[in-house]
Amino acid sequence: MKNEHAGAIKGLSIAVVVLSAIGIIGAILIMVFSGLLSAVLLENGPEIAYHLEFNDNGTITGGGTAFDSEDAFFLSMLMMLGGVAIWALICCIVALIAGIFGIMHAANPPKLGFVMGWAIAGAVTSFLGAGLITMVLLIIVAVFANADKRAYRCGTTAA
Repeated sequence: MKNEHAGAIKGLSIAVVVLSAIGIIGAILIMVFSGLLSAVLLENGPEIAYHLEFNDNGTITGGGTAFDSEDAFFLSMLMMLGGVAIWALICCIVALIAGIFGIMHAANPPKLGFVMGWAIAGAVTSFLGAGLITMVLLIIVAVFANADKRAYRCGTTAA
């Protein structure tokens, strides 16, 4: 029995894989550049954090170089950006796995429940990682997989 939505599931899953791959590359680049900028800001290495002293004018000095509150704020924002990039990377990997399973099992009716489960998991993590387009695509994949799974169980074609 042929799945009525197999082509749509496969096509949407290909789009999810492409978008997830772009998201993974972007997250890796953000992590690399935030790490490089943090290293440039802390040019003296970790010993600057151990020798911080507050002056009367509000600056923090350490290791002979001025480390003011703006530098500390910028460094903390870079660290937070690296953490957000790690979260985005995890979310994109889950969506990538969902897309790969959608491509592999789109025409295999007994595996459509598996595809639907991964599509739902990928949609949730895409939402949490702010990948709204990927989330919508995975929701559509889950709906199509569910319709074809029900049609397979009933022995009819999907409506």
